[in-house]
Amino acid sequence: MRYLVAVDRFFEDLPGGGYRVALDLALCMRRAGHSVGMLCGSVDSDPPAGVQEYRGIHLVRYRIPRLANHFPLSLVQTASVMTDAVQKFLAWQRWDVVHAHMPVSGLAAFRCIGPGIRRVYTVHSPARAEAEANSGNVRRSSWLRRRIVLPALNRLERATLRRADRIHALSAFTRGMVERLHGSELGSRVEVVPSWFSGQAGPSQAEARAALHWPAGKPVVLSIRRLVPRMGLEVLLAAAERIAAEKDFTLVIGGEGALRPELERKASSGVLRGRVVFMGRISDRELDLAYRAASVFVLPTMALECFGLVLLEALGRGCPVIASRAGAIPEIMTQILPQWLFEPGDAEGLAIALRRFLSVDSGMDGARLEHFVEHTYGLPVIWPAYERLFGLR
Repeated sequence: MRYLVAVDRFFEDLPGGGYRVALDLALCMRRAGHSVGMLCGSVDSDPPAGVQEYRGIHLVRYRIPRLANHFPLSLVQTASVMTDAVQKFLAWQRWDVVHAHMPVSGLAAFRCIGPGIRRVYTVHSPARAEAEANSGNVRRSSWLRRRIVLPALNRLERATLRRADRIHALSAFTRGMVERLHGSELGSRVEVVPSWFSGQAGPSQAEARAALHWPAGKPVVLSIRRLVPRMGLEVLLAAAERIAAEKDFTLVIGGEGALRPELERKASSGVLRGRVVFMGRISDRELDLAYRAASVFVLPTMALECFGLVLLEALGRGCPVIASRAGAIPEIMTQILPQWLFEPGDAEGLAIALRRFLSVDSGMDGARLEHFVEHTYGLPVIWPAYERLFGLR
């Protein structure tokens, strides 16, 4: 099969959950012996020209106008650039499946392809809901956002969904949001197929801590997130403050984002001074080591967690998890660790959970967590559903 991915960004250029899933799927298709192409936008003034090779994938980056981030000022220009890139890639080779992961690139791709090519669209996070959740980063009046930007995003995504032959989401939570935003007709067409985790044996906790130069004799609380308001890192710091006087621990926060200076300021004084480490962007090797080295992973999301891939990454390495009930998080956590959920935004609830975890035997056996992920979300378990989605079965 010839499988083409259309996605707004390449994961190696700009890490993000949706971009990660798009790349993982492309790599799995390539390993299965299929011809795979990826068409990715880039805001670089001079992205690499032509078709590149990335781990057996044919990769093309096209330049997106920087004003594209100021929706809707340059939507028409952005769509035109995407459409031109899609047409060139379609002319280069015929594809059997075009799999889009975001509405603008998806609509551009679907408009260009003719009959006989399967159109698959993955809703990672509904466009309107994503814009609302990130409204603190949108420098527009609330009136403009409410009356123009959000309705336009919703119409754009609905047009993309209507052109898709198959609609896919990673969680039942996301399917429900599609139904609320776009109606029962489109919502009923959404097929829920989760992402997966394929783990390998790794170092022990002691070995991982030594490699990262983390303290060997105390608990380490880990959270890896984009450092933006809806990810709940301020709640995590507030919870850590509540227990810092009675519990000895190190808090490690990985990731980058606009909120980092404010988080670092809050962590540099008072009872948290010297207790919080900011790792910044983490390499794949460091990520694996961090999960294995941590005593517990905390996922404090405030809203719109449409799957929670980090849950599988942590649990699959035997790392216990404490998480908020936001979005789709309970779909995974209630299967294995329902007692370690807290309400989104509840710093006291998170503090109680952390205090309990650090005070008593948590009962979270690492081997049990790994077994759960392997047998519920392992690639051999999940992949047949993707083969049906792409028409391979």
